[in-house]
Amino acid sequence: MKNEPNFSKISSGEKAVGETSSDDSFTRMEMKDVRDFLIDHPVKEFLDEFKKLHPADQAEVFTELTNEKQESLIQLLTPEETARVLEYLEPSQIADILEEFERPIVSDILAQATPDVAADILRQLPEKQVAQVLQGMEDSDDVLGLLVHPDETAGGLMTTDFPVVREMVTAGNALDLIRIRPDRVEDIGGMLVVNENGSLVGLLGITQLALARPTSLVSDIMVKKIASINATKDQEEAARVIEKYNLKFLSVVGDMNKLLGIILVEDVVDVLEEEATEDMYKISGMGGEKLYGSLANSVFRRLPWLYINLGTTLVAALVISLFEGTISKLVTLAIFLPVVAGQGGIAGTQTLTLVVRSMALDEIQPGRGFKILIREIALGVIHGIALGVIVGILSWIWKGNPTLGLVVGLAMTANIFVAGLTGAAIPLMLKRLKMDPAVSSAVFVTTITDVLGFILLLGIASLMINSLI
Repeated sequence: MKNEPNFSKISSGEKAVGETSSDDSFTRMEMKDVRDFLIDHPVKEFLDEFKKLHPADQAEVFTELTNEKQESLIQLLTPEETARVLEYLEPSQIADILEEFERPIVSDILAQATPDVAADILRQLPEKQVAQVLQGMEDSDDVLGLLVHPDETAGGLMTTDFPVVREMVTAGNALDLIRIRPDRVEDIGGMLVVNENGSLVGLLGITQLALARPTSLVSDIMVKKIASINATKDQEEAARVIEKYNLKFLSVVGDMNKLLGIILVEDVVDVLEEEATEDMYKISGMGGEKLYGSLANSVFRRLPWLYINLGTTLVAALVISLFEGTISKLVTLAIFLPVVAGQGGIAGTQTLTLVVRSMALDEIQPGRGFKILIREIALGVIHGIALGVIVGILSWIWKGNPTLGLVVGLAMTANIFVAGLTGAAIPLMLKRLKMDPAVSSAVFVTTITDVLGFILLLGIASLMINSLI
């Protein structure tokens, strides 16, 4: 019988998030034992031990429970305890779980969550249910204020939970406000300052406040230059601003520079991860798919691009069929078809990935596309010659035919050159046409390199067939 794990080693009070120690590996093993224990036992038996875990660990365990156990656990936890767990889960996942509960229960749970988390979850629910849940929440004004902003914007990413003070308040009164509500002060390093109209005018840092006389006005000691972004801007732009200037947070403003909320750096990390994942999915013809998502959704998202890829492979097969006469005279050529085509596909995908990533990070300035194209063409020539010479010599040695080595080497050189050209040109062209450069670019690049690789190898061989046989 397996020993029961020592829950005290990983209780919520034992170690802060992000801490490391010499026994981290032991802690991970303990976490596995705990997870196995909690999953294999009835909910009532592990409830007390579950509550000892850090909310992040609770969320990890929660995701591995059956739907029945998840519902039972939520019924046994208080709304506040449930809200702490849900803040570490994906909003779409939470929405699927909460849809099974009566609206008053959902309202109580979301009332205990931070406004930004509650808004993210509500965006995943049907509109009719959203209205019912909001009606049941005691104070839904902050959540309603966030719901008016689209999900992918800076306004949709921000939180309204932040310290703020008016510019004509004294330093002593500002300190009193911090003592009453210290939330988020450490996160942003002070308090945001607004004028009588609610417009952002500066930041009152903790250091300035600590050194100031109690009678000094906030307007006299605040930092007046502070980065901000309009709530309508894309969340990717907000992420780039925080990353570029190494900010702990970014203020979000509306019309007349009215302060609406803040975006914390930890929220930006999630955005960058989501956007990077989205671009990776798009490059390969996928998007919005989860590992444990519904089978129907996965089929719907993957199958169309598999059909397209099937069409491109049939085109490649058609190209080969056009050279049946050449292949029948020298069957050895068939051996080198995947070598030339495959190497071109890899080279093209390398270039494509670099260019698409640079576009996603806004590293390609207007008017610089041609320079990038020339650079990738030059790299294609260099790589093509380097690989072409090697594969040509190896082909010659392997088959004892110098002409065959020349044919394979020339085809490889030309295809690698084309791969560099298409890998850079396709995303640049799509962006010029106001289309997403990440969308399935890899499918088109590999198709071009496959087809051209076959045409180059078999075409050159056809021209030199008398010297080959």
